[in-house]
Amino acid sequence: MIGVTLGALVGLAAVANARAALHRDLARNAIWRTSSTFAVCQPAEHNCASARTDIFFHTQEEDGPWIELDLKELRTFSEVRVANRTDCCAERARPLVVELSEDAKKWREVARHDQVFSLWSAKFASQTARYVRLRIPRKTAFHLVSVQVLR
Repeated sequence: MIGVTLGALVGLAAVANARAALHRDLARNAIWRTSSTFAVCQPAEHNCASARTDIFFHTQEEDGPWIELDLKELRTFSEVRVANRTDCCAERARPLVVELSEDAKKWREVARHDQVFSLWSAKFASQTARYVRLRIPRKTAFHLVSVQVLR
């Protein structure tokens, strides 16, 4: 009985944390674009390029593919949380670089992850930027399930 109660409390805490992150997600209403488009994805329908998947974008195979989020105004934040594709091809999203910019012209790297991952929370000193870019500095196709920018 105690194990069931403890399990329920842990589950409720996880749901509460996910909801809290959603409310502080600055990327929720961001405009985004990618370096190229291999296929138009429909994550709500679990479909992209005839594959059953929840990814929301898929680039061509290219040198240095990226996704850029426009937060529409300067915002201050200290974390970018990335959910990678888990149905296949997770290795494509490495190394993954997080870059920030005020004008989408001059970029500064604030985080890098070199390992294969399913979920990565890139935490860094508080930064102010309008644009967030995730980039892979090699030739590959790029696709993710979600990106959150958290205060």
